[in-house]
Amino acid sequence: MKIVYIGMGIFFLVTGLIGLFLPIFPTVPFLLMALICFMKASERFRLWVRRRKFYKKHFMKYEVNGQIPLKTKIYLGIISLAFAAAFVSAVVILLFVIKNNKELVYSFFEFLKETLL
Repeated sequence: MKIVYIGMGIFFLVTGLIGLFLPIFPTVPFLLMALICFMKASERFRLWVRRRKFYKKHFMKYEVNGQIPLKTKIYLGIISLAFAAAFVSAVVILLFVIKNNKELVYSFFEFLKETLL
């Protein structure tokens, strides 16, 4: 069973790392799943994670009684909203640039074509 958890952990880790570079692809859920899989695969790794201050502060209560503290929920909600606002802003700016500077977009694609091919 250890090998299955390690394999799943590697899969979720790679998927989460891909999400760092693709704005539509989520990152955090996959990295959390990787962490959970690695913790189930290795007792030593699980104990190492449990000794971290961040884990004790935000996740120890969930492990003990199955509840995430309200402060942690608010913290994660604010982070999620900030990332969503940044993504929407980037899309709006990109659409504005594409609409108003079509020659800039064409020259960018020509640059990519020359560079990659």
